[in-house]
Amino acid sequence: MNIVGLGESLIDVVVRPTSDSQKVLMDGNPGGAPLNALAASAKLGRKTAYITKVGSDVFGAQIKAQMEAAMIDTRGLIFGEELTTLAIVTLDESGDRSFAFYRNGTADVMLSEKDIDFDLIKDADIFIFGSISLTDNPARDTTLKVARFAHEKDVKVAFDPNYRAFLWDSEERAIEEIKIGMGLADYVKVSEEEAFLLTGEKEPKAAAEKLMEQYNMEFLAVTLGAEGASVMSGGLYREAPTYDVNVVDTTGAGDAFWGAALHKLLEYKEKGLCIKDRLDELLAYANAAGAFTTTRIGAQTAQPDDAQIAELMRRKK
Repeated sequence: MNIVGLGESLIDVVVRPTSDSQKVLMDGNPGGAPLNALAASAKLGRKTAYITKVGSDVFGAQIKAQMEAAMIDTRGLIFGEELTTLAIVTLDESGDRSFAFYRNGTADVMLSEKDIDFDLIKDADIFIFGSISLTDNPARDTTLKVARFAHEKDVKVAFDPNYRAFLWDSEERAIEEIKIGMGLADYVKVSEEEAFLLTGEKEPKAAAEKLMEQYNMEFLAVTLGAEGASVMSGGLYREAPTYDVNVVDTTGAGDAFWGAALHKLLEYKEKGLCIKDRLDELLAYANAAGAFTTTRIGAQTAQPDDAQIAELMRRKK
């Protein structure tokens, strides 16, 4: 496997009122930040697998079906007695989303060490995880054990905090757990808000520099929402705007960015290329992947392939 992930599996239920406001329409799509990023990388030709737990219900079955459709290996998918997590997503007029989670004791929270295929991880090039699986046990302890195992086996570790305040009992504990994840990671993606939260800085470059000083990472990306993103490696910092597209749904845009960035990081490793010499190329490519995703509804189903990314990049020139 090129990339193996571990984390939450859920259904993003997008809710829209009817024109007369008498009813709401609900459209469900499989989601979960690490899973979305894997789907993005798989769409670009990478061999991926996901370790997670879902309910033995219609939602769990749909997650498996979508993973198979996205060409994500399902050997690490466990069906449990608990219910599958649901995320209720509402969109404003500009396509920006807000979330409400139904996740108390659900299946992905109950992922335990006995559910893990460690052979799947030790043979990977990259292991990815996020902080949502660190909110509650047993998933928290399981996730950190696997991340440390990957680190010990010289598998590159990639981390995306994906901070959701309402899933934590306090901001302080969230920061504490996220910092543990940062300390295990070689590659990190944070949002602008997460970078400010972790560093106390108010400017993206200053926050990125501080994070690189504090943690032994090779590569850092800071997503800036509608403003684009910045990346840093080997002491070099680059920032670029995103692409001008017709935004209909921002769900999964950061995950698409991350999946595309990891695809490029693997490509550079395979070719023996230095990451810092390719920052502009990587940033343009990942920005295009994220921007393209916002033009479609959903997360995994909206991921672009390499040709679609290249076309968007050409259109900007």
